[in-house]
Amino acid sequence: MTTMSLACLILAAGEGKRMKSTLAKPLHRVGGQTMIAHVLAYVRALGPEPIAVVLGVGREAMTEALAGENVRLAIQQEQLGTGHA
Repeated sequence: MTTMSLACLILAAGEGKRMKSTLAKPLHRVGGQTMIAHVLAYVRALGPEPIAVVLGVGREAMTEALAGENVRLAIQQEQLGTGHA
């Protein structure tokens, strides 16, 4: 029997220009939780290892919000779109 492993890469580097906010888009609250918290909850249900989050704009606040979450952080210095991430 073949055992498969699953990894997850969450793209969270977007600027969120259309939201017209200085807060990083994944840190906006929906239903009492940040959007990134919702995504992590769904992802963790799948049991991936590792979970990595791509950060860009607002990475300082995102890094702080993800402290203690047992995720790897990848910094996208130059943001050229989703395909570039």
